[in-house]
Amino acid sequence: MDLRSPEPFWLIRNGLMAERESTLADSCCDVLVVGAGITGALLAERLTRHGLDVIVVDRRRTAAGSTAASTALLIYDIDRPLHELIDVVGERNAVRAYRMGIEAIQDLAGLTREWPEVGFELRRSLLVAQPDEAAVVGREYAAKRRHGFDATYLDEADLLAQYGIHRPCAVKSEVAAQVDPYRLAHRLLGEAASRGARIYDRVEVEDTTWDGERVIVSLSQGSSIEAKWVVYATGYEAAQVVGRRYAKLTSTFALASEPFSSTGQWSDGALIWETGSPYLYLRRGPDGRIIVGGEDLPFKNAAARDRLLPAKVDAILEKLREMMPELGPRCEFAWAGTFGHTEDGLPYIGPHADHPGCLFALGYGGNGTTFSVMAAWILTEICLGKSHPDAQLFAFTRPTAGRG
Repeated sequence: MDLRSPEPFWLIRNGLMAERESTLADSCCDVLVVGAGITGALLAERLTRHGLDVIVVDRRRTAAGSTAASTALLIYDIDRPLHELIDVVGERNAVRAYRMGIEAIQDLAGLTREWPEVGFELRRSLLVAQPDEAAVVGREYAAKRRHGFDATYLDEADLLAQYGIHRPCAVKSEVAAQVDPYRLAHRLLGEAASRGARIYDRVEVEDTTWDGERVIVSLSQGSSIEAKWVVYATGYEAAQVVGRRYAKLTSTFALASEPFSSTGQWSDGALIWETGSPYLYLRRGPDGRIIVGGEDLPFKNAAARDRLLPAKVDAILEKLREMMPELGPRCEFAWAGTFGHTEDGLPYIGPHADHPGCLFALGYGGNGTTFSVMAAWILTEICLGKSHPDAQLFAFTRPTAGRG
């Protein structure tokens, strides 16, 4: 599956950051991670930190799939607002999922503290009401305050005065972040390699067999890997293994503007995203750019998606000018990508009954990077022979599973 258009901003800006081997002989390890994007990189770093012997393979070049196409807005909110998620999975589970998002951002802040090159920056976030959805923001603000989240309500006058945003209201949250996802993935893989991880790209998994104790993985080049565990960190392509019923695929469109010397009232660089579907989402990027995306629609095929890119870029810019007219950005880079979303808005993390010896880290949704951090926590514990207290929240066996 073609997960992105040919020229995402991060890949152009950073270029080819590492050369990996593409040929490996018959091997064995504790954990084989399939996928070398941000999810696989977070897993490899954490697994090796705990002393496990890890091999990472990817059918593309490192971090050149969905990671390169990500806009990397790291928010703890998920695609289902808290007040809605409570009705779907229950109050305890919904609140815990949101709190784990905060913990994931804080974990990344600590992990990247000595890595300035990855561009990790803590930010605020604004959930902004589309013109007819003020009531949705009001309910979300009430739910967050009721459950102890640090949230501030901004009315129309507040939004205009503080951010130059022409919308009825918003909820401001104090914990969010942004990052260069491509650089972060490469740095994480570098850390894992320094602890002995073996990393290969342009290597494709063809088949897996469970022999009762280990998984035998056949590779397209003819060799095989024996592993105690195989972790699939291939995002939306994992549907080829577990089936398509767990998520619906969606195309999204994004652009990076020309550099700005000033972004006016948007001085704190808060991450901004709207209610509703489809919604606009934006952040400040490197070099004074604005990175903005939206105009999502159901995925059909990559060629059809990419043909829509020019029209979608125009629509995104028009919506941005309507919301924040003082910006007036001009597009310099544009790209499209594909992501999945689940019925309840939560990822799938853990084992699947039909695939013994295999684990899955499927961070479906608009905030896949925070879900990837959670996957690294949970799956590392499983590979160490332990359990994680939050594993059932994201399991394939949860009551809402399979309703993609």
